[in-house]
Amino acid sequence: MTALIIDDEKEIRETISKILALENTSSVCAETGAKAIAKYSSGDRFDFVICDIVMPEKEGLETIMEIKKIDSSAKILAISGGGRASSTEYLLIAKKFGADNSLRKPFRKSELLDAIEEMFPSPIFDRAG
Repeated sequence: MTALIIDDEKEIRETISKILALENTSSVCAETGAKAIAKYSSGDRFDFVICDIVMPEKEGLETIMEIKKIDSSAKILAISGGGRASSTEYLLIAKKFGADNSLRKPFRKSELLDAIEEMFPSPIFDRAG
């Protein structure tokens, strides 16, 4: 599996990427929505996308809508720690804009993996042990 991780905070991108690597999932990172859209527009496809909502330049809601225009079947997990509004509000709006699931920051490894798996009809990670 391959994931696209979109977050303006380097530490968050790297942490999520490391968690996914432990689950045999490769990832490509983008620090802005514009860079993520460029990756999608170039023909790159991903099994799922993790997209922060509050970002400079091109915020997450707009990014989610544009990814869905390019690939309507894209599985998108919106993440947010908040901003001017509460993270809960942002995440509810993200689902209306096309996100398949949402997760509030900060989150635990297990919460992230559960939120990703909820977007698929069957488990995608081998977490038996």
